[in-house]
Amino acid sequence: MNYYINMLTISNINNILDFSFKDDKNTRGIYKMILNLFEDNDIFESDSIILTLIYLRRYKNSNSVIDNKNIKDLIETCLILSNKFMCDFEISGRGPLEQQVLNKINWNLYVDNDEFENVKNITNSNFIKCKNTVRCY
Repeated sequence: MNYYINMLTISNINNILDFSFKDDKNTRGIYKMILNLFEDNDIFESDSIILTLIYLRRYKNSNSVIDNKNIKDLIETCLILSNKFMCDFEISGRGPLEQQVLNKINWNLYVDNDEFENVKNITNSNFIKCKNTVRCY
């Protein structure tokens, strides 16, 4: 599971969103938050990491602002949404920006195989490059 969680690095987020988030106090807690979500919820699916990145990209492409102040809440929201979609049953609780994200992506949670594999390949490639370095972010 940690392999998949490690794929959701700041570097991968920057790569998928074509952005340049910095490693700062607002982004440092992302990994810990994700790890806690997966440890506290047995039903979370590892592939939800890929869907999360796709939902983030869709959100950004809707001309919505993603910045260092909201990225953590957006990731949490997209992780919850992706797991709700994948598990096809109710997960208690809502992401902090759930309604906003759903509206911005036009409630489109479906991801076709090509889009999924494309993002998965990008994150795997970036993760492999990163895992031999001292620090991945």
